[in-house]
Order: sequence, then structure tokens, then C-alpha cells
Amino acid sequence: EQAGLIRQRQNGDGFYDYFRDRIIIPIHDIQGRVIGFGARTLTNEQPKYLNSPETELFNKGKTLYALDKARHGISQQDRGVVVEGYFDAIALHAAGITNAVASLGTALSLDQVRQLLRYTDSKQLILNFDADAAGTNAASRAIGEIADLAYKGEVQLKVVNLPDGKDADEFLNSSSDSAEQYRQLLATAPLWVDWQIQQIIKNRNLKQANDYQQVVQQMAKLFAQISNIETRTYYIRQGAEILSQGESRLTSNQAESLLAQIQRLQRRESIGVVKTFPARSFKPR
Repeated sequence: EQAGLIRQRQNGDGFYDYFRDRIIIPIHDIQGRVIGFGARTLTNEQPKYLNSPETELFNKGKTLYALDKARHGISQQDRGVVVEGYFDAIALHAAGITNAVASLGTALSLDQVRQLLRYTDSKQLILNFDADAAGTNAASRAIGEIADLAYKGEVQLKVVNLPDGKDADEFLNSSSDSAEQYRQLLATAPLWVDWQIQQIIKNRNLKQANDYQQVVQQMAKLFAQISNIETRTYYIRQGAEILSQGESRLTSNQAESLLAQIQRLQRRESIGVVKTFPARSFKPR
């Protein structure tokens, strides 16, 4: 009962198996010792997945599934891959992609990130979450507390979206060369901010006033979160080039407009825009 394997019946008459009718996945600590379990239902019972409850040994927010097996791969390849589910991590390791861990269905916590960063000198993490209709909102929830580190430049956070909304397990079983395709996707994964820009302009017609204004507003909101001045300047220029739609003579004005919107956003949040990000003149590349 203390380990969470059994629970007392509601009527108080004896106990029942907490993981009944489920496939059991052992969860290990970094030293390979079993500290808890995950389980997937074999019936229609909900929820589909269960984890052990919090115990003295197991804390879901501080644990990464398969880190004990992935730490050497992360060190050797100098990057970690984070997926959502046990079976995604298992499928990746089975395919020879041995730097993968799973987040146990929760948003990434600072504790989990710090564990991963011990094994990568470049501080590079690649997040492969399920692509769904929620888009960037799903990404933000999955990334959790790591977003601030990414905006500060303390983590090289990248994002992989698999074709047709597949998860890693489904993708690796889709073709004979899927493992190599997955490696290529990892190698070309965009940085977190670049990925968000892609989502902002996706299915938008910048020649339409409404779409154009929404893209400008969302870009300004995104860039305002980047605390490193040089990095923010780079992305303002990139955003301005996108908004200019190939008209290089307009790039400088677009950059100044983005900067003005960023400063208005920051003034409203009272975070000292003038001190942290002085106005500057932008010129086309």
C-alpha cells in the first residue's frame, strides 16, 4: 500500500490491485533501481495511463523515464530527446536512438531539465511531443518551466513535429527506414523560437490585413519574452524580413514597428524596457 501497488477498497473491505488489467512498465532511478511503475490499460478503462502515486521513492515531477538508460547516449551525442510516453521512449531505444527519455505525461519541470543538462555540454534538448490541433499551446504546456530558460538562452531547446501527427512509436513502425528519417528530423529540428515563428505564420496570408495584423501582434508578444538583447535583435530582423514579403526596402520600417510594439508590451508589464532594451535603428541585411 505504501508503494502504491494496492489500494484500500472504498467500502473498507480489503484491498484491490491498483494496476489491474494493465501492462506494467517499471520506472527506475538514475542508478537503475525500481522506484515506481507506469501502466497502460488493456481494456477500455479510464484513464488510459496510470503512474504510481507519489511516494518517498517516486516523484513524477522529478523523474524522467529511461534516463538511467539514456544518460550515456545523451553524453555521447551531446543532446537529449524528450518524448511524452513510455512506449515512445522504448521504441526509440529499440531503434538505436539511445538518448531518449519520457516526461511521464507532465510538463517539464526545472528538476527534470537540470537532470538532463548534466549530461549535455551544449545544453541541447529536443522535444518531440504529439502534434495536435492546439499547436503552440500544446507545446507550451509540454515545455512547462523550461520555456524561460530557452528565452534566456540557457538551454538550446529544439522541437520536432512528426508527419501526420504521429507519435514516435507510430512513426518508427511506419516504414523500414523510419529510424534514419527520425535521426534526420532530429538533425534539422528548429530552435524553439524559430518553431514558434513557423506556427505563427502557418496558414496566414500576409497580404490580408487581418492575418497580417495578427502575425505582427503574435511576433511582438513572442519576441518580448526573449531577454537576451542580441538574440531578440536577431529575431526582430528575421520577423521584419518575413513581414516585408521580399520587399527589402520595407524591412527597416517593419523592424522599427515590431520594436515599438515590443516596448509597448513591456511597458504595460512594467519590466523596464528602456533600461533593458534601448531603442536602436534597424537596417536591412
